[in-house]
Amino acid sequence: MAGYKKLFKRLFLFLLTAFLLLMLAIAIALNFVFTPEKITPQIVELINKNVNATVTCQTIDPAFFSTFPNFSITLKNGSIVNYKVLKDEKLVEFKNDTLAKFESLQLTFNLIKLLQNKEVDIKKASFINPEIHALINENGFANWNILKTSESETEIETDTTSIDATKYLKTFNVDKLEIVNANLHYEDLFTKALVDIPVLNLDLTINKNEEGVDLNVNTNGLDIVFIKDEVRFLNKLKLTLKTDVNYNKQNKELVFGKSILNTNNIEFLADGNIKINKPEKQVFTNLNLRLNVPSLKTFIDLIPENILEYKKDLITEGEVVLNAHIIGAYGKDVFPDINAQLNIENGSFKFKNFPGEIETFQADITSTIDFNTLSNSNVTIDKLELKGTGIHLNSKGTITNVIQNASVNASLNGDIDFTKLKEAFPINKNIDASGIAKVDFKTSFTKKAIINQDYKRINASGTMLLKNVNLHHKTEDFKFQSQNADVIFGREFTSEVNNDLNGRIDFKGLTFKYKNKHQLTLEYLNLVLDTQVQASDNKTLHAEISLKDLNYAYGDSIKGMIKNSHAKVLFKSTAYKKRPLIVSQFTIDSVAIWGYKRFIGMKNGNYNLTFENDETKHWQPKGSVEFNALYVNTPKFPLLLEMKQTVVSIKNNDLLLNKAAFKFGNSDATLTGKVSHFIASLQNKKDFEAELNLDADYIDTNQLMSILNSKQEASTEIIDPNTIKTDTTATSKKSTFIVPDNIQFTFNTNIKKVRFDNLDFTNIHGLVTLKNQELDLQNLYLETLAANIIASLNYKAKTEDEAEINYKMNLEHIQMKNLTALFPTLDSLFPMSKSFDGKVDFRMKGSAKLNKDMHVLIPSVKSIAALQAKNLIVFDSPTFAEISKTLMFKNKERNLIDSFHVEMSIENSQLEIFPAELTLDRYRIAAGGIQNLDKTYNYHISILKSPVPFKAGVDVLGDFEDYNIDITKAKYKYYFTEKERLLNKADSTVINKKLSIQKELDF
Repeated sequence: MAGYKKLFKRLFLFLLTAFLLLMLAIAIALNFVFTPEKITPQIVELINKNVNATVTCQTIDPAFFSTFPNFSITLKNGSIVNYKVLKDEKLVEFKNDTLAKFESLQLTFNLIKLLQNKEVDIKKASFINPEIHALINENGFANWNILKTSESETEIETDTTSIDATKYLKTFNVDKLEIVNANLHYEDLFTKALVDIPVLNLDLTINKNEEGVDLNVNTNGLDIVFIKDEVRFLNKLKLTLKTDVNYNKQNKELVFGKSILNTNNIEFLADGNIKINKPEKQVFTNLNLRLNVPSLKTFIDLIPENILEYKKDLITEGEVVLNAHIIGAYGKDVFPDINAQLNIENGSFKFKNFPGEIETFQADITSTIDFNTLSNSNVTIDKLELKGTGIHLNSKGTITNVIQNASVNASLNGDIDFTKLKEAFPINKNIDASGIAKVDFKTSFTKKAIINQDYKRINASGTMLLKNVNLHHKTEDFKFQSQNADVIFGREFTSEVNNDLNGRIDFKGLTFKYKNKHQLTLEYLNLVLDTQVQASDNKTLHAEISLKDLNYAYGDSIKGMIKNSHAKVLFKSTAYKKRPLIVSQFTIDSVAIWGYKRFIGMKNGNYNLTFENDETKHWQPKGSVEFNALYVNTPKFPLLLEMKQTVVSIKNNDLLLNKAAFKFGNSDATLTGKVSHFIASLQNKKDFEAELNLDADYIDTNQLMSILNSKQEASTEIIDPNTIKTDTTATSKKSTFIVPDNIQFTFNTNIKKVRFDNLDFTNIHGLVTLKNQELDLQNLYLETLAANIIASLNYKAKTEDEAEINYKMNLEHIQMKNLTALFPTLDSLFPMSKSFDGKVDFRMKGSAKLNKDMHVLIPSVKSIAALQAKNLIVFDSPTFAEISKTLMFKNKERNLIDSFHVEMSIENSQLEIFPAELTLDRYRIAAGGIQNLDKTYNYHISILKSPVPFKAGVDVLGDFEDYNIDITKAKYKYYFTEKERLLNKADSTVINKKLSIQKELDF
């Protein structure tokens, strides 16, 4: 016996050692051999060989010990992109789309079965935070059918060199599927249905048997949306489903066993079956839903505790039936019928220790939704009554043709004493309720009648009264108060036997607040409605509105107010294919809107506007708006814009201005003209286009450039217009700006004074265009103290750091000393201009780049220029004195040049002065040369005529501090002669350049 024990002990130790060695080997393999970096590309390639899709992932992590005895791999940050689907066991092309993106996909499987039996036995597949886009295309093919099968592989696979994994993966099995926090978008183009589930969780257990598969389903979703044929049937639905499903593969039938379905906290029992008809691409559904606990308490429990307390002390009586039946085929152009019923008989309830009681609670409501014959869809309320302490309400009605053109015929009558309700029932202690409401109302209308304003088919009659109603929920921050509200419609208003939309609505002392989202106060509102029959038997609706002290705020971001307003509005019918029409007249004492650092305010406004519904179902306004004062401020133009005593007209979607006076910052302007398709531009559907005459007394371009270059962003801050400064010296510095990309403006200008940099221009007139993010000036005339200017300029900037300009300038009778003041660039390139005095005519054409301070980047300048002058004085200077001494000029402080014509070229930071003839003292000379950006120069002066009986030249080389003067040959002696023989000896290239500049500048 002792020998057996010793044998067993050794055997146990051997097995334990072997097991530990095996575990050690696996650990070494997983950590050093099968690392994520090595196995990720191989496994991804293997997966892609065996699916009709492209699978990608960042890494694949293997694991063994955490899932022992199974093996697992985790794919992280991956996606599945579909490109083909199976059709009749053949692959057909499919629109590339992303089937799924996932944060993590963990597959746990039996490694031994995979190695021995050539079987994929997945114990659990877990998707974590996936985004799933399930799509059925127009032909009925699903994008999730991506697994390759061995039967179809011979037809699918054409690449004989690829790895054929299906030859050894005989069967594929999944025991459990888990989806956590998925975002599902399901789109069925075949049946025109759409489902969105932003939050979806699924726990699915799968058990195979000989007949098929048994499924255990536990799923829930939030904010579910269902749309069919562009009609929204479900919105923000909360759903939980627990069910057992059996799938019979021979009958292709899903049978639902005991199922619990919870929708928005109403719990149903469900059962039924779904049968698949693959040839017809349809499924036949037969599902039943019934209330799990058929009790009135089930409904009352839906009322939140923050409204109704002590529901544990609730005592109810009565029978409740709530069920639904979904039956029919689902496929292309067919959809199951949905029938529902709610019936409450002999219902009543009360609470222990509270005096109140609802004695009667009855309901009989049925509905049918028929997607196949839309006109058969309807809702019928045969009875809905609630009667008890402080309340008595009765309602009935029908809604026919629910989907296509809902036709409503309904009535409501009764009264509510909020004071009694608060005293008699366990209303939450944080709720204050008081006042009385009475209603007796009937109405009938159709959906199309509302849309088309066909008032012949909109009827209403009855009364509603609110007296000192106060509803205040302190914890929910909800408040509704009405000192008095009186509504009268129909025969009660006109004393005639009709139910037309005639009536009166009076509100006094209205307050509404919901948390920090909506706040509204209204001192007084009176609305009178009158329906009139026209000769065509159409009806028009007249409305007269009086309003006092309306204030509204949306959180901390938007605020609006109307002080006093009176309006007359005419709504015209659209019967006989006429377009809907609204004609309105408004008078407003003052109105203002604040929001997102924007402000618009108006005083003493009068409006005459007509709104017509166009072919696209959009309202198009026309008419006029007149006001005494308008104030506007936006982040993109953070100066307060003021308009005084202006009439603005709207016609054909255009805004028409007639001497509209504006003041903004230091500037003012008067505009006359048209802003095209103004409404569409405000909606960002089209660019702003305008043709305007601009008259102004003063424009501060420095301030405007700084404003256009400002980087203020919209925020939720509500600004006070009184804090907006109209004159800010901080913004008076010029800077580059980007012309907005959504404007195309043309201005015919007539401006008395413009400030640019430190210069003042006067009497400006000409054409200014803003288009394609460019500023264009065409033959703009300007006057300065120095000269009169005719300028054409094109400006464009792609960034805020640099701009490009193309220009052409004509200056007449400008003082030479002021030339560099107008064109500071010449101070660097032509410094000797300071040595001259007198008036000149100057023309220049070229291009350049500007830095963010609007200063010219001299290396970028590429220009031609020409200058003409008479009686020009040359001041004495060290350089000129040295030249005078060399050439034996008479010693004078002021030397007169009779005439001077010179052409110049600026490029590569150099000013080239082409040979120019001038008369100085007793000499006729020709001068020209190069002036560099570093103020060095290389000039040559040729003596053409002098008291000395010979011709010579002088080279002047260096800078103003250090220069050399050498006597040389006269290089320019052939350029200025009437003798053709001598002229032919001159450099024709230089002569041609001079002639080309004169021709291009028309000088």
